[in-house]
Amino acid sequence: LSDFPADQTGFYVPADYRGAFGETNWLEGWSHLSQAGHLGDIDGGPGVPAGDVLITSDIVADTTWTADNNYLLGGPIWVREGATLTIEPGTTIYGFEAEGAVTPGALVIQRGAKIIADGTAEAPIVFTALAERDGIDDDGDPATPTVPITLEDSGQWGGLVILGRSVLNTANADGKDFGEFKVEGFPTSTASDLVTYGGNNDDDDSGILRYVSIRYGGSVLTDNNEINGLTLGAVGRGTTIEYIEVFNNSDDGVEFFGGTVDTKYMAMLFNEDESFDIDQGFRGRGQFWFALQKDIGEQSDFLGEHDGGDGDDKSLEPLAEPLIFNATYIGGGVNGKAGKGAFNMTDNFAGQYHNSVFTDVRGYAVAVGGELTLARVNDGKLRFENNTFSGFSELTASGSAEELLLVSTDRGNTTSDA
Repeated sequence: LSDFPADQTGFYVPADYRGAFGETNWLEGWSHLSQAGHLGDIDGGPGVPAGDVLITSDIVADTTWTADNNYLLGGPIWVREGATLTIEPGTTIYGFEAEGAVTPGALVIQRGAKIIADGTAEAPIVFTALAERDGIDDDGDPATPTVPITLEDSGQWGGLVILGRSVLNTANADGKDFGEFKVEGFPTSTASDLVTYGGNNDDDDSGILRYVSIRYGGSVLTDNNEINGLTLGAVGRGTTIEYIEVFNNSDDGVEFFGGTVDTKYMAMLFNEDESFDIDQGFRGRGQFWFALQKDIGEQSDFLGEHDGGDGDDKSLEPLAEPLIFNATYIGGGVNGKAGKGAFNMTDNFAGQYHNSVFTDVRGYAVAVGGELTLARVNDGKLRFENNTFSGFSELTASGSAEELLLVSTDRGNTTSDA
């Protein structure tokens, strides 16, 4: 097994195994995967009836959402700069598309705002589609009964978006000494300050997400302009993110648009497009990441789409250098319809995976594209060490020396074909 870097042992949890799971299952009890019975019988305890509260205005002052209410979002709601939204453990937030809305319900944490969503295993905080509770109107006739939501019913609302002020690897914005981007998924008419992320503070603090389940989201505004289950734009390392589930999102499970935030116990389940998407110079640490693809409906794409830069100059620093230990990524089956491969790495990506398991994927294990990314393999910044690769149609996309080096047994990896 790979040892943790000596100067970073305060973040990583000792684990004498490969993959995201040891003797205990950290998804037990709080995740949808568990509550739906896929991990065994769970006694959730007595439920407390809750009333519906429709949220129609942005949050401009410190606000608390309580577990004795359900909160309904029919369009995008912003937590504005300077405000903190606290969500009690056990609270459920339902998203839907209100009549006349351009974009379905979503919750956006603006730069300089905070979210404190600190759930527990016994009382997780759930963001989901109103259709999970009320059913799907499959025929457009309100007089007929709805039908239960299924894995084919993604994209029923938006998602959770957090925007921060850490450093991006793009050219400086006009009149500023740092780069900025605008987050995808919202109309071009949206006020710029509401959707902009990036800054000069890698220690930026956007709050706490702990024991949070995000389900059935990912509304599509236009082609290649969707909302991820969890969008993290330049989120800083002062933010706490752990025990997160994204279930059946129509776009990525989580996308890191740059940033330095560290994350643990991340489960991306049955999402379309990618499970873990990284770009714009993301360099946080991660441990116990889990991805599981689906093979029905709109099928999943890559387990990991990992890019370095997103501006015109892909060589700009900081490099995308995430350091991931103990991941388990499971595809939709070697003979299934889902997926192109496990990893697609381009645009100067320079991250590392250690002590992890990747298996049961249609297509290849790794693809490395572009001269800059090939150079990162050769200089040792892009590395895969002490991992298990099994159940692939092929190990590499092109058979290049760099791709073969990534999966090499000389680096402690074990490999086997399907």
